[in-house]
Amino acid sequence: MRRSSILANILFMKSRRAVLLGLALLPTATPAAEPWADARLAVTSNLVIWLDATKQNAARQLLKLPALAHNSPVDVLLDASGNRLDVSQRAAESRPKFQAAGGAAFLRFDGKDDSLSASLLRRALTNCTVFVVAAPRSNAGFFRGLLAFSETGRNDYSSGFNLDLGGAATPNFSVVNVEGAGMAGQQNLRTQPGAFNRWQVLAVTSQPGTNGARLFVDGSAQGRRERAAGSVLRMEDFTVGARCFSNSTEPPHTQGFLDGDIAEVLVFSRVLPQAERQAVEKYLTEKHASLQQLAFGNTPGGWRAWETVANAAPVQMLVPGFVVRELPLELKNINTLKYRADGKLYALGYNGQIWLLSDTDGDGLEDKAELFWDGLGKLRGPIGMAVTPPGYKHGQGVFVP
Repeated sequence: MRRSSILANILFMKSRRAVLLGLALLPTATPAAEPWADARLAVTSNLVIWLDATKQNAARQLLKLPALAHNSPVDVLLDASGNRLDVSQRAAESRPKFQAAGGAAFLRFDGKDDSLSASLLRRALTNCTVFVVAAPRSNAGFFRGLLAFSETGRNDYSSGFNLDLGGAATPNFSVVNVEGAGMAGQQNLRTQPGAFNRWQVLAVTSQPGTNGARLFVDGSAQGRRERAAGSVLRMEDFTVGARCFSNSTEPPHTQGFLDGDIAEVLVFSRVLPQAERQAVEKYLTEKHASLQQLAFGNTPGGWRAWETVANAAPVQMLVPGFVVRELPLELKNINTLKYRADGKLYALGYNGQIWLLSDTDGDGLEDKAELFWDGLGKLRGPIGMAVTPPGYKHGQGVFVP
């Protein structure tokens, strides 16, 4: 056991006050990377976690663990940063598969239940830079996660950080949703769509402020979003290949499983300046270049690439007996519609706003929208509602879980 681990155990046997004072005295300097880490990475200052598939067997040999053969289930992915923030999976059926070809290696996640995670990391980041080398194979929607970290017992998108493929299914790699503390609410920062089954280097820098979060794909700048002043990204739980959240009464849990491959993950506790970010991107691009030559192809029983339909309607019912007509209104992030008894229509937005729509000219289409209730900052990612029954003693309204 490391000296720091022994010290932590001694501190946690003392009073809560002693724990806080003791932890404040621990050194904050960046530890040396593991001896088996890739020496080609020149930027290591404030490196929090470094998960590198290509170096796992070198690490396992030093630790006297069985080597990973091609297609072996991965029980633990060892951290090369020196912090020993290893991620693991105890459930045998939920382990991603180790893939090796020549000097290249990566992990394959099945999109059903595969993930790796770590807990009790006890870290908080004001600023960060996150790198992921990944090749998603499909996006069936429901926030397929590349990685996420969070405060224990709280949603990743409100307490920590998450990087995923968005809530809606897509025919290509066109969505990179970046959320977290101070920037809750789905927002696609990818401005240039990419292809599935193609390796890409994703980089996200995040700090409080206007345009505080930025996305880069293969070194190309994409979108930005604001992050609230004073927000802190909690890293107590860390998940790879999925997310950790809940939009129901259940506590946060692992979901949004990635159908895709991941070769390397790095998280820094600072925003890297442009020169350093580009140096890391160059290292990752050159190191994993051979992966682009691997033949992909559909896995038997797995997802098949979507085929686009020429001149498709914006909205289409897949069962007969319905007519689709567009309302002459523009509202953002509407995900639930409910009619009340008098024929007016409630529209619930993912941002927490509830609108009341009405038809003013009798043509059967709602053409007027009034803000019924402003839940910005009060409702977190609502996805359903129920209308109060006729004659309800508190008046006409809705219930939002």
